[in-house]
Amino acid sequence: MNENIEQDGAATQFKPGQCGNPNGRPRTKPMTDALKALMAEDNNAGIGVLIKKAYSEASKGDFRFFKEIMDRLDGKVIEQIDLTADVNNTFDGLSAEEQALLAKHRGGPGEE
Repeated sequence: MNENIEQDGAATQFKPGQCGNPNGRPRTKPMTDALKALMAEDNNAGIGVLIKKAYSEASKGDFRFFKEIMDRLDGKVIEQIDLTADVNNTFDGLSAEEQALLAKHRGGPGEE
């Protein structure tokens, strides 16, 4: 056995803050790359054809194309999620029995 190699493997461990793969996994987009290569073959003439087709379909009322055009022009609409909680922990529409059951388990698992 080589005497220079430590028995516990500490010599081969990463040091704190050191990453084993600093560049990470290469980000590949095969569909995008193939489409870009195809578009480059005809000097991007296909882009105009696709845009006209999308505009034509949106004009006919196809919402999918309209949405895509709007997302490209104005950016996608940001979804807003309300994370406020009911401080009284009441749930309208529940029966008294259901309310009591919720109150019994309000603390979550392991809490009484």
